[in-house]
Amino acid sequence: MDKIAAATESAAKHAPRLPITISIVALLFSGLALVISWMEYQDNHRIAIAQGTPRIEFETAGDEEDLPVGVNIANPSGSLERIKHIAYYLDRKPIGDVDKLIDAADLSDAAYEDIADGTNFAVGEKIWLLHRDAKPRNAQERKDMDHFLDIVQNHVGIEVEVCSTISGTCMTDCSTDGWCK
Repeated sequence: MDKIAAATESAAKHAPRLPITISIVALLFSGLALVISWMEYQDNHRIAIAQGTPRIEFETAGDEEDLPVGVNIANPSGSLERIKHIAYYLDRKPIGDVDKLIDAADLSDAAYEDIADGTNFAVGEKIWLLHRDAKPRNAQERKDMDHFLDIVQNHVGIEVEVCSTISGTCMTDCSTDGWCK
């Protein structure tokens, strides 16, 4: 009987420690859950801001082995954007729309996209604003290609203003630093 009484007495002395230990462990898990929730909130907030921030990327492609060659724009943002306006510059002077650029730079053989103001620009979409798709087959086509590449790489600036359809925020960028406005 003494052994049973001793075991009961020992259990009674240690019994208050168990609820305290469980409470401390529960508090630690609650704190960990709070930290994880905060980190998820921060990440989701960052993503939401990034999706509402318009961005545009320009690429001037001049490798005739990898057609087409010319200038394209891409939408690397995480959301649909709206093209508010596109303006073309020739030798750092505003020329207006793409038709005026084609005439002024004598690029009648070039293909182009005449993008209307307000056009939607999907995530990941790429638009070739000014391009050539065929390799030169004779001396005249070689001369035309060389002229096109010289104009596109050394004389043209393209300014694009895009707006986020999520936040309404707009931004303007130029294909050639310092050439627009």
